[in-house]
Amino acid sequence: MTTNGRVHGPGETTLGAVNMHCSHDPEANWKKYLAFVEEAALRGTDYLVFPEVSLHGYLMGARSLGTPEMGEQLDYFRRVAEPIPGPTTERLTELAARHNMLIQAGLAERAMDGNLVYNSAVLVGPRGVVGVFRKLHNQFEWPIFSPGDHLSVFETRLGKVGMFICYDLAFPETVRAFALQGATIAALTTAWPMKGDDPETDFYGYTYDLFSRANALSNQLWMVCSNQVLRPPTPGCANYYGHSRIIAPTGKIVAEIGHEEGLVTATVDLRDGIEQGRTRDFFGLNLLQDRRPEFYGLVADKGIYHAGSVAPAIRQSFPDADRARRGVAVGERELVAGDLPPGRARTGGGQQAPGSPRRIPIIPRPANPECKTGSAREVGAVLIAAAGDDMAALWRLALMTGMRRGELLGLTWEDVDLDRGALAVRRTLSRGTGGTWELGAPKTAHGRRSIALPASCVAALRAHRAVQNAERLRLGDLWQDDGFVFANRTGGPLHVNSLALRFAKLIAAAGVPTIRFHDLRHTSATLMLANGEHPKIVQERLGHSDVGITLNRYSHVTPDMQRGAADRLDALIGGVSASA
Repeated sequence: MTTNGRVHGPGETTLGAVNMHCSHDPEANWKKYLAFVEEAALRGTDYLVFPEVSLHGYLMGARSLGTPEMGEQLDYFRRVAEPIPGPTTERLTELAARHNMLIQAGLAERAMDGNLVYNSAVLVGPRGVVGVFRKLHNQFEWPIFSPGDHLSVFETRLGKVGMFICYDLAFPETVRAFALQGATIAALTTAWPMKGDDPETDFYGYTYDLFSRANALSNQLWMVCSNQVLRPPTPGCANYYGHSRIIAPTGKIVAEIGHEEGLVTATVDLRDGIEQGRTRDFFGLNLLQDRRPEFYGLVADKGIYHAGSVAPAIRQSFPDADRARRGVAVGERELVAGDLPPGRARTGGGQQAPGSPRRIPIIPRPANPECKTGSAREVGAVLIAAAGDDMAALWRLALMTGMRRGELLGLTWEDVDLDRGALAVRRTLSRGTGGTWELGAPKTAHGRRSIALPASCVAALRAHRAVQNAERLRLGDLWQDDGFVFANRTGGPLHVNSLALRFAKLIAAAGVPTIRFHDLRHTSATLMLANGEHPKIVQERLGHSDVGITLNRYSHVTPDMQRGAADRLDALIGGVSASA
């Protein structure tokens, strides 16, 4: 048995969580397991967590009972489900022994001769299976997965660990049960989906953020959350939120990866973190010590679910249901009679009763996104805060060239000529249907352009390339050599939204007003125009199809340009007349 690659200091433990783009090809998923375990070992990881059912893929969208689609899904999981212990846990044991690692995997577990299939998390160590957890809260997964039956913790060399899965996170009793049993770590394996396709604004992603941090804080323990990411290639699957993370007992995220495939790790002191959390950080209060369980009996009382005297007290009023009974559709607004603006035609026939509501559809007007820009001083503060960041060259390039985010992430080293101090914009990187990468043409024909680079950008790119080359040598065959200038941790492409979290942290560290990543482009253009650059030059650097677009988009700068022109003309004529 060999130990993993990092020598820990006294009390240190390295926790790891995988952001995995899964499929319904178990062999392809296993190859990703091998790559992530090897990368985790290079980082000295002690405890590595994989996402929910990541060995086999999660449910293939909604399927109705009795349909051919549901039959196919039942057939698939019955076919791929594995016993525990079984062939896969044996292979995981070999990996765990080779790297002296604890590995938490997500899989479909076969039981009762295949008549039961569980959505399970299994913890494997160098000596074999440590424990199994079967998802408790999974009513919507029936009849594919059966519900679990325990909330146990498992003894490990790192302390007691509680495993749980996805929807279990939404029930605070789950992690509280682990904490009351002395757990040091609550390890979540999940396939948490998005409601839409924008991880920066997604509501389901927002709930994941709240639940995970709140559970860590309210129980003052460590949490490791591993999530699937992106949309599997199987039709009907959700787009998963990603954002695998390690959370301290304070609820603070100490390490996180965004909406891209990859691995996140953090080296922490487990014991000291919990002690500090329960004695100093939260007003010096220990939330387990201050519980009043004698008053919590109702939490576990099944009687409240049955009809009786309690039932009327827990009935709720739902505004949308009340509106529906009055015939008001969702998306309409009620107006009391007389509230219609003058000249607005009333709809519907019959007599309008005084005071009765009128219904008119409210059609929202599309709003142009607000264009925010930073000053030269604020740009300087951002660049100072970015010093030492592994993406410092990207931040500088965005500010100095005004390139779009997709253009930056689609940039390859063959597009860059550092000796000449120039780069060529030839492509843009984005996610296409099914989560596949797409390298497409720039936004407009004029988007294909050459951009001159200032000396500071050339120097930043040289430093960035040196660090990237060292990382390529360190990872060896694990490096995915696609030639991207700005790549993920293993050389692959970065998702176009993956920089959002890091950019927000950079702006906060710089202490400047909040702006979007795209506003760096607006800032670059605004500062060039305000500094007297010819609009035609600005148009060419931005890749606009016409100089009129540039002038219209940045019309807020033209009054100052006009004032400067007027003052210069006045000075010129005044100087001539004075000498006459």
